Amino acid sequence: MNHIPLTELTADSHTIELSRVETPKGERLEIKTPTSSIRLDAVALEALTWQDNETLATLPDAGTDQVTSVPDAPEQGERTQLTVISNEFGFVVVYETLTEMSVRIDLEAEKQDESIQLCPSELKTLAQQEQNLFTQWVQTDLNE
Repeated sequence: MNHIPLTELTADSHTIELSRVETPKGERLEIKTPTSSIRLDAVALEALTWQDNETLATLPDAGTDQVTSVPDAPEQGERTQLTVISNEFGFVVVYETLTEMSVRIDLEAEKQDESIQLCPSELKTLAQQEQNLFTQWVQTDLNE
């Protein structure tokens, strides 16, 4: 198993680490805090891009600052590609965007023309979720 650190961000004085994890079963983006972590494959990341920031603010363990932390329009700034997470079903490019006010992680599902921009506190919230949340998002989208 390869574990490749990508970047570190800070939310509520907690460090959030993003890493690319390569296993025999495929590539994952790991979101890790001091108390929790989650590894998401390309399909789960695509399902995340179908959501909006208001949906993330309603998740269990979401901080109250999330509602106001994400602007109405994606923030522009210096953008760096961190990695690509892909498999036979999904393809997501992960970027880090440095703005005047903050650091954001951009996920782009290019084939589906979907994207989401995440602030550090949203990443922290995602790290605390169960995998079945992403499965539900995929099922919901397929049934709509």
